[in-house]
Amino acid sequence: MSRDRIKNLLGITAMVAAAASIIAVSYITGQTKREYKSYDFAMGTAISADIYTEGMDEAKEKTFNDRLFQKIKKLDTKVISWRTADSEVYKINNRKKGYNDIPVSNDLKVLTEISLDIGKNTDGALDLTLRPVLNVWGIEDSENGADFKVPDKTSLDEARKKCGYEKIRIENDRIQLPDDMILDFGATGKGYALDKARLFLKQENKVKGAVISVGGSIMTYGARPDGEKFVIGIRDPEGAEGDVMGVLNVGEAFISTSGSYEKYIEKDGKRYHHIIDRETLYPAESGLKSVTVIAPDGALSDGLSTALFILGVDRSLPILKKYNSEAIFITEDNTVIVTDGIKDDFKITAEGYKMGAR
Repeated sequence: MSRDRIKNLLGITAMVAAAASIIAVSYITGQTKREYKSYDFAMGTAISADIYTEGMDEAKEKTFNDRLFQKIKKLDTKVISWRTADSEVYKINNRKKGYNDIPVSNDLKVLTEISLDIGKNTDGALDLTLRPVLNVWGIEDSENGADFKVPDKTSLDEARKKCGYEKIRIENDRIQLPDDMILDFGATGKGYALDKARLFLKQENKVKGAVISVGGSIMTYGARPDGEKFVIGIRDPEGAEGDVMGVLNVGEAFISTSGSYEKYIEKDGKRYHHIIDRETLYPAESGLKSVTVIAPDGALSDGLSTALFILGVDRSLPILKKYNSEAIFITEDNTVIVTDGIKDDFKITAEGYKMGAR
């Protein structure tokens, strides 16, 4: 259905707000393991935790999940967020002119290094400095597409002058960047939160398995009580929130999806989505509706899903090999292309899609 407003997370936000105080605990039949589910909101999106424990009582499970969510929230508000005044990134982005050699925490250093590495290996398809261009478009924050206007070339070219991940340096726990350059970890931050969640889970030997989600990024950890692989639904780009077009069976992994359906405005019969190609300064047109990346690390899966959506299938394949990762591509004609490493673990479940060859 056509909309003249941005598609956003209000629906799922309302769902999470209603469910936040409801914690589901279920016993695994015939086993001592328990499944504990909880929900919250952080990093501008819904977060959830589905944890399998053994020998842990309900009170400790609740405390454990609360601590997990607090760690994710703290990472956002104290380090990553460009909107929260107390975060490192906000302070960097709002620094005085000339103050361009700045000490950073280990988390921000690591996340910056990962983001720069992906940028380098994708010819800049991922650029953590592209926020000025995104702000000119205003797609993420627009509430009513009726008064949306496509930016003029002059405005975009002026914003481009403030961008360029290649100008950033990380040396001796300090970040160096030019005046007027700001940082945005929207493409890698949620995945990095899952990297931190994995480290937290490893500290508790009574946690035997888990599925943690932060928006469009998911981590599967340990094992299910029945020993089977985790079953992850792949979002249907043509469907409503929660609709899936296929299922993927995985062991321990990080799974992130980026697509043109996530945040967009439709104006005069054309969709303008939020994934901007820095080469054209326009929403990417790579022939794809979505890309799901399965990677060994969260920030990697998150960043690659954005970059590969911009690059398209053919340019993405060698990059996936470099990072020991797999992907599911959905093209604009609903052809599904699955890389070799996961082709036997993926199945289309919705009508209107067909498998295609690489």
